[in-house]
Amino acid sequence: MTDPVFRNRCSFFKHALGPKRVRPVPFTVAQLPPIDLIILSHNHTDHLDRTALCDIAKLNPKVKFYVPLRMKKWLVKNVKHATPEQFIDMDWWQEIEHVPFEKQNIVSTNNRLPTHVSGSLKVTFLPSQHWSVRNTINDWNHQLWGGFGLCYTPHLMTQQSRTIYFAGDTGYNNTMFKKIYERFAEPNGGIDVAFIPIGAYGPRWFSASQHADPMEAVQIAVDIGAKHSCGMHWGTFLVSTEPVLEPVEKLHQALQLMQLDYHQQPNEKESNGDDFFITVAHGQTKTCTHKPKKSHVDVLHGKDKDQNTSVILQMEKEK
Repeated sequence: MTDPVFRNRCSFFKHALGPKRVRPVPFTVAQLPPIDLIILSHNHTDHLDRTALCDIAKLNPKVKFYVPLRMKKWLVKNVKHATPEQFIDMDWWQEIEHVPFEKQNIVSTNNRLPTHVSGSLKVTFLPSQHWSVRNTINDWNHQLWGGFGLCYTPHLMTQQSRTIYFAGDTGYNNTMFKKIYERFAEPNGGIDVAFIPIGAYGPRWFSASQHADPMEAVQIAVDIGAKHSCGMHWGTFLVSTEPVLEPVEKLHQALQLMQLDYHQQPNEKESNGDDFFITVAHGQTKTCTHKPKKSHVDVLHGKDKDQNTSVILQMEKEK
């Protein structure tokens, strides 16, 4: 799981204050399947829900939490039902091999199905352009923030490795994501699916350095060479000034401008395709099947330099 938040409000306070959800939580913690690992990008209240972590830890006694540097101390103090050994804090570019359930000899309880994993999973903490604060007074930027890369390598040689990138919260700059491609994506065979924030970008004079807008989100996907991307961080809590559905509209416009694939089927429960950048509705399932071909990944990273120039120039013109 990534940044699980089940609260009705994201707030420093327990009850009344803070932005309220505009969409309900789709399920309860008790309805989740067994959770093997949780990755936490940073400590802001719309990403770090103490109560949810306590509930998850209670139902999953061996769950591992991969967290930014210096967050562990706060979690050990505030998350019940978990031991200090379950929290693993990481610095940027640090890699750790995760031990899956079946190697821990975990027995499922409460009719919840066990996790079956046959392979290795490498967790990498990656940089993002953001900030952190939890208590508003004495811990400004005390804890680190970032994104994560997960690379699964099956034991069977007939199966392919799979890589996921979770960006967390981030603004855009034109060097960091290219480094993520060079140091993480390319050595691991490319990113199969990237989860990239597309919302909470208004007003730009305040949010540009910390939250990418949809156009910048598309550029992030291109910079990291993602085969497929999914827009996240929109339509749940109103923490910025843009209309709640505008991020999806702006994403569509950005992809049209850059002549890249877009897909959204909000009225369908399940759909299939190999679109470059998608958004999904609550309850929707999206299956991405990558077909090898010359694409936006080839374009950016030198296999079609003329077309690459065209894409980048279109991006700059829109800005």
